[in-house]
This record gives sequence, structure tokens and C-alpha cells, in this order.
Amino acid sequence: VNPTGAVSVVNYRGNTYCFASSCPSCKVPLAKAKVLDPTSETGSDPRVCCDFCSATFNVRTGDRVEDAGGAGFLGGIVKGLMSAQEKVPLATYGLGEKGGSVYINLP
Repeated sequence: VNPTGAVSVVNYRGNTYCFASSCPSCKVPLAKAKVLDPTSETGSDPRVCCDFCSATFNVRTGDRVEDAGGAGFLGGIVKGLMSAQEKVPLATYGLGEKGGSVYINLP
């Protein structure tokens, strides 16, 4: 079952996370997004940063967090345009395993 389109699965320091593969802010695929270390804002949870608009999300909860920045000229323009939009969270999904197969736990 595919929840709402493609998903990304990331293993970060022994923990596996599953989230929507498109940025909810700019709708661009997160194919080149960077997984970043946790901050005081995310506790022990890593972050994922859209390489196009710099929107940054907690990979466990999907909450929008302080942007990681560094988007360059085009990303800066997009970030400015997107900042007026509602801060939509990144869809996240739990994972399960049964008989060697990985399953997405839908809410």
C-alpha cells in the first residue's frame, strides 16, 4: 500500500525513518535533500532539509523546524516566496517488519 505517493526511508544512526518523498512547502521531490544532525529544537531526532526551498523538518514527527539555510540564490528566492505559505508538516509513517518484508504503518 502506498500512502499518498512515493516515500523515503532513511537509516540514521541505527534508527529507520519513513516520510513523504516530496517537500510539503514547494512540492519538489526530496531526492537530494540532506539528512542533518539533531538540534535542541528536535531533541534526538534528525532533520531533513529540502535542497530547493530550505524547508526543514523533524524526520520522526514531520514538524517544520527552523530552516537549515544555505539554499543559494534560487533557493533563497523560493524560500522567500514559500515563507508566506502555511507551514505544512512533512507526512511521516511508522515502519514494521514481518517475515523479512518491510511494511508502512498507515495511521
